[in-house]
Amino acid sequence: MASHVGDFIEANREGIVQRWADQIFATTAPTSLPRAAAIDSGREFLDTLAQALRADEGFKQTTNTEATSAVAKEHGKQRFGLGYNIGALVREYGLLREVLFEMLGEHGVAPDAREHRVLAKYLINAIADAVSQYALHRDEELRQQASRHVSFLGHELRNPLSSARLALTAMEQQ
Repeated sequence: MASHVGDFIEANREGIVQRWADQIFATTAPTSLPRAAAIDSGREFLDTLAQALRADEGFKQTTNTEATSAVAKEHGKQRFGLGYNIGALVREYGLLREVLFEMLGEHGVAPDAREHRVLAKYLINAIADAVSQYALHRDEELRQQASRHVSFLGHELRNPLSSARLALTAMEQQ
């Protein structure tokens, strides 16, 4: 099945990615973020989105959702490592949607109902996958921090407890 939007995304991928990166830097990105990190998996995500838009019989479970999921999960993991918060991560996908529709409008490409469904489903699934992966990494980091904290407390309490035990033993022997 032909897809005007899929073809548009493929033909304009670099422009979409660059405009998306501009929007990320204008709104959600930490000031220290390198441009290459902002773009990270944007090209790959757009490629899988274009493939889904071209899929026969509309968007069903048989399209390339695994590839998109993997890209989104890596994106969430990377954003966690860069110090993003979940809100900024979600807003990035909103910015991608805005850039796509802005550029489609500029070029006179109107998505049909099926393409709207595909775009919505892909973006929603990507947000869910990216946020889930982000949360997994955040939770693991919190577990590691708690473990380090308990270890630190145990170490810090060991000496005073040993001194108290020795003092108690000395008092009992008198």
